[in-house]
Amino acid sequence: MRTLLLVLLGIFCFWGYKNDVHKNLELLYENKEVRNERNRQLNIIESKMHKTFFELFSGCIVQPWNDRYDLHGPMDLSHEVLRIIRGCVNREERIKAVYRWITTNIAYDTDYQIYTSDECFRERKGVCNAYSQLLVKMLGCIDIPAIVVIGEVKYEENNLGKHAWVMIDKGDGNYLLADPTWDAGRINEKTGKFIASPTWEWFDCPPELMIHSHYPDTERHQLLDKPVSKTEFDRLPYKRPY
Repeated sequence: MRTLLLVLLGIFCFWGYKNDVHKNLELLYENKEVRNERNRQLNIIESKMHKTFFELFSGCIVQPWNDRYDLHGPMDLSHEVLRIIRGCVNREERIKAVYRWITTNIAYDTDYQIYTSDECFRERKGVCNAYSQLLVKMLGCIDIPAIVVIGEVKYEENNLGKHAWVMIDKGDGNYLLADPTWDAGRINEKTGKFIASPTWEWFDCPPELMIHSHYPDTERHQLLDKPVSKTEFDRLPYKRPY
């Protein structure tokens, strides 16, 4: 009799455990379905935001001055970007981490041969176009929209001609302007060699200061309430952010 009772008790406990497992599994699948649906809706919203961003601001990206312009190279940089942003807790920190990596690890190509993001990443050097493309591509790996801005720049009293910099979606309805090339270092006037000296001077530069040195080909890339004409830009005194 005792053995029978023990057997019945074991069956009862097993049945209860089985029911608990089934309930937990049902809850797990239910939560998984809820999470999947939530992620699907977020992806739809994010896609619409990205589309709106590029519709508003991507005018220059398809009209480069250089035929070697190639933002979407075949190299997948996702793993490298994830390594770079490890420990970052928000969008701002991720943007800064990627930007800092580029200004610290990429040298200016004084031979003026490297214009594309993939070659820039591989060779660890490039011209302004390559710097900007690489930043945009790496941010794209973590779903942060950004575009390459093409325009003209001047330094002190000298007009330096065509240049590329970047506009990044901050995620709060605002955008920031940054010039990773100028923040990476400078060219020694005597030797012609690149001198690495990473700074944050041209990162998130206020539009009203950026316009004193950077004039985009597309007016809306100025991010100014009252855009400045090219004639006005030429007359503006050169100013540095700091």
